[in-house]
Parts: sequence; C-alpha cells; structure tokens
Amino acid sequence: GNGYQNFTVASQGIPGWTVTAGDVDLVGPGFWQAYQGNQTLDLNGYDPGTITQSFATTKGATYVLSFVYGNNPGTALATGDVSVLDSTFVTQGISHAGSQPTAMNYVLFSGSFVANGSTATLQFMGTNLGDAGLALDAVAVNAVPEPATLTLLGFGGVTLLGYVGLRRRTA
Repeated sequence: GNGYQNFTVASQGIPGWTVTAGDVDLVGPGFWQAYQGNQTLDLNGYDPGTITQSFATTKGATYVLSFVYGNNPGTALATGDVSVLDSTFVTQGISHAGSQPTAMNYVLFSGSFVANGSTATLQFMGTNLGDAGLALDAVAVNAVPEPATLTLLGFGGVTLLGYVGLRRRTA
C-alpha cells in the first residue's frame, strides 16, 4: 500500500529476505517512484540496515547480479555495500545522490560472480548514518550459459546457415 513499513532483525515480513542488522523500510507509492512495480527498499530504516537472501547455485557456474539503486530523497548522499557471500564476488561499495521523489535517477548495477558451492548469499548493507539510505529495486541473479552450450548453439547456427546456403546454390 501507500507509505512505508519498517522491518527489523526480528521481522519476517519481506518474503525471501532476512534483515540481519539494523532495520530497513519497504517503501510503497506516495514517497518516491519505484523502478519496477510499486515498492522499493530503503536500506536505512531508522538506522542503517542489512538484508540477505540465500539461493541455490552450482559450484563453478557463473552468475550475473543486477539491480537498480537510487537514494532516498531525504538524504543528499546514500552509501552501501553489496556482497555475494560464498562466491568470487568482491564486496562493492555503491553510492548515489540526486534522487527526487518523481525522478529517482536510478543507476543499473551489473556484476558477475562464480559460485564456490551449492548456495550463495546476496547481502545489501546500508553504510551511511541516519534514517535515509539507498533505495533498491529490480534485484535479479541469473545464470550465465556454459561456454559449451554457446558453442553448440553457434555450430548449430553455422550448420543451419550453411544448409540454407547450400540449398540455394543447388536450386
């Protein structure tokens, strides 16, 4: 709905996510525009918060993490860290300034990582003080096709094109 809802470490209200430190706000319509859908997450509730989500991976497989971020218009500059635990991903600091309620100026983040095991944990952590932080939206993790699969698709395409070319010459 409209407004926002605060979630603390003890809260269970954000499906799939766990608040592991501080608190965060789930922000609905009426405060600022979402990038996708109707809600965004402010990494700072009353204080900086940390959220995590664990997901299945295949050891050695490559994945791409993508999300958009802006800043709560109530702060001049918002900062945070993003990490993918149990992988080759190095913690990345992010910051944003200049968001307005009707023009959030979201920035797309995209980074790849290799899984070290059968699960990985995505973590977002607010690092600036106060009750206004980074606004997150459209978080996704997607597997990258294995090179062997791409090679087979490439050879299939070449074979198909070669066959079409051959058919035209004989006709």
